[in-house]
Amino acid sequence: MNNHIRRIEALEVSMNPPVGRTWHRVVQHVGQTREGTIAAYESEHGAFGANDAVVLRRIVGM
Repeated sequence: MNNHIRRIEALEVSMNPPVGRTWHRVVQHVGQTREGTIAAYESEHGAFGANDAVVLRRIVGM
């Protein structure tokens, strides 16, 4: 399986222009707004790109 993953990664790197998306996992905690959570993430990691995908996880309580 590991060899298969390396072959796929090599194929992805050889593509010009590269295909795929950058995925961001953002966690929204209790008391945070969606906008505030995304703004805090972007200030720490940089702005999302036009083709980036975002997974927003909302923590509702523990």
